[in-house]
Parts: sequence; C-alpha cells; structure tokens
Amino acid sequence: MTESLLRFDHVGKSFDGKQVINDFNLEVHQGELLVLVGASGSGKTTTLKMVNQLEQPTDGDIYYHGKQIKDYNVQELRWNIGYVLQQIALFPTMTVAQNIRIIPEMKKMKKEKIDTIVPKLLQSVDLDPSKYAQRFPRELSGGEQQRVGILRALAYSPDVVLMDEPFSALDPISRTALQDLVLQLHAKLKNTILFVTHDMDEALKVGDRIAIMSKGKLIQVDTPEQIAQHPVNDFVASFFASARAKNIYDIYLGRIGMDGYYRDQVDTTDIGTLDEEATVRDGLHELSKHGAISISSHSNGQHKGYLDRTAIIRYLSEHERA
Repeated sequence: MTESLLRFDHVGKSFDGKQVINDFNLEVHQGELLVLVGASGSGKTTTLKMVNQLEQPTDGDIYYHGKQIKDYNVQELRWNIGYVLQQIALFPTMTVAQNIRIIPEMKKMKKEKIDTIVPKLLQSVDLDPSKYAQRFPRELSGGEQQRVGILRALAYSPDVVLMDEPFSALDPISRTALQDLVLQLHAKLKNTILFVTHDMDEALKVGDRIAIMSKGKLIQVDTPEQIAQHPVNDFVASFFASARAKNIYDIYLGRIGMDGYYRDQVDTTDIGTLDEEATVRDGLHELSKHGAISISSHSNGQHKGYLDRTAIIRYLSEHERA
C-alpha cells in the first residue's frame, strides 16, 4: 500500500494570527484507515476540514490524487469525499431513504441504480429496509442515526471518507458496534478513511496507522506496534507506556475480564504460537506476522489463551513506564 491518495505538504493554518497547524506533512495511502489522535485543541478537526475546503490552509498545500485541493471545484470535491460528523447531521424532514439518496441524486446517478443501492446499504448495517427506509431521523436511536449517516457518506462510493469523532457522543455499546461496522465496511469497500478521535483505545482498534498530534504538530505516525516499541519522545511514550509486565503471559492475565473487544473472541484463522515466558517484544513481533497469538504453557505446552495486537497495545497504553 504505497500509493498516496492525500498528501499534506508543509501545511499550516492560523486563525486571527494564532497558529493552530504548524508545518504539517503527511501522506494518506490509498485504501488505508489512518487515525489522527490527540487531545482537544491539537488541530485534528482543523486538519480534517482542510481536506474538503471547509477551511483553507494558510501555508503549504494539500494534494488529492496528485492535484492541489485548491484547484478543485469545491462542490465537485465535496461530492467525492464522504463526511461523517460527531453531530449526527441527517436532514430531519427527509426519510432515511431520502437522506441516503441525496448525494447519488445530486451526482445524477440513475434512479433505478439508487433504488437498488439504498436497500442493500440498509441491509449491510442491519437496518431492515421495510422497517427503516420510510422512518424519519427523530424515530431512530442515536446509534441508528449514525449508521444512516455513515451510509449517506458511502452511498456514492467515495474513495475517501472523513470521520470526525463520529462515535464520541454515543453510549459504549453503540460505539463498539459502530467501530466494528466501520471496520467491516472498510474491509469490504477498500476505501480510504481519515478518522479523527481523542480516544486512544478507539485509535488502536480501527487504525492501520496512527498519527499522533499535539499543539498543531504531527509528532509521530506509524503502526500501533511501531509506536509502542519506538516512541519518538516522552509525549508519545505516555500514550504507549512501557509495560510492567515481565512476559507475554502477564499481559494475558492483565486482560482477563476486559469487556467487549478484549474478551477471548479473537480471529483464530491466522495464529502464531508463543511460550508464556516470551517477552512483550516477542509478542509484538509475532503479531506483525499473524492476526493473533496462542499462548502455551512453558512446562507442558498446553494452550492457555489468545492475545491480539489491540489487547497487547491497550495493556501497554494503560501501564506507566516501569
């Protein structure tokens, strides 16, 4: 995955003389899910808004398909970039189906094709078209509204989707379900997603790569494993602190009882095997080659349990440097 779909080239942004983005350089590869993560005020949302020209860079340039963003027609650009916000911005006087149809209709897609696409999209997120297509947003739960918002952003198959804290206002169960949904749709559609969050757990779960921002600057961008093993400074290390664990089995013991994603429900189709006394670094190395690892007893080789990369990196992030 080397082709660059989006490229930020020495981008800066200031408001009323105050610099909020400073010399920002980043490439977003075709087909990846890249997460911008950082505390409130770090510049994540401003960076996202510059992609579809809701904000204009003060310095530098942003390239989309090799062409400067500022050279695109704004309307055409926005029609080709999906956008999902924290504030669920469905049109309240339109039905669910009408909300999903709006961009394809603006793009002059044939009515027959839209009529086929809308029910398929609803079915893909477990919303029965016969029950939901003619409902209005006020008749949906928050999680259901956000599902429709995601479908509206995907309805015309944009090759890039911007997601700005899309689930932060939802309850934990809805949030977990929608994170899983985004991963499923991303794997199926192979689109490029630039995802903003302040939640490191969310970043670890959904991101192919994570770009850590602080005070308008890009501090480090890499895979979760590489950031955990090679933080560039103490600020990054505070997100991925070195574990107190002596070995990989300590992490397994530390994650027993974690709810949701961290239960023993890992994908066991691509498994490596490690002795319980293997180091954390050994675990991360093995997970660079496999989707999960099976932990075996040092004394008799008996299977004890599974770990995946998110469980390990979550453990690292929750334990201070020893």
